[in-house]
Amino acid sequence: MILKKRQLNNENFILLKGNMTLRTITDKFFNDFNIVPKPVMETINIDNALYLTNAGIGLTIVPESVKNKAAHKNIQYFKLDETQYKNNVVIAYNKNRDISKAASVFLNLAKMRFKEHI
Repeated sequence: MILKKRQLNNENFILLKGNMTLRTITDKFFNDFNIVPKPVMETINIDNALYLTNAGIGLTIVPESVKNKAAHKNIQYFKLDETQYKNNVVIAYNKNRDISKAASVFLNLAKMRFKEHI
C-alpha cells in the first residue's frame, strides 16, 4: 500500500510537545506537504506516542531508533526522506568537570568516527 501524503489531512495524531526537536521536524513535514493534522494528544515521551499509536489512538512520527527497538505488532511504518527530515544529535558533557577514562575513550572514538561532521 502506498500512502499519499494528502491522506494524512485531518487524521488523528499523537504529537510531541512543541519545544521538542522532533516536533519541529514533524511540523516542518506537515507544512511542507500542506497537511493539517488533528492532534488528539501531546506528550513528551516518544515511547508513549508509539504505544498509543499501537493501540489505534492516532498516528505519530518517531525516530527510527525508537522504531527499531519497539515490538509493536499493529504498526506499519513509513520512512520520511532523511535528507529533508533529520535530527542532529550531539554528545554533551560538563567541560568544567573531569570525565572518566571510559567516557574519554568514547568521546575520542566518536570524534574519529564522525570527524567529517564536526
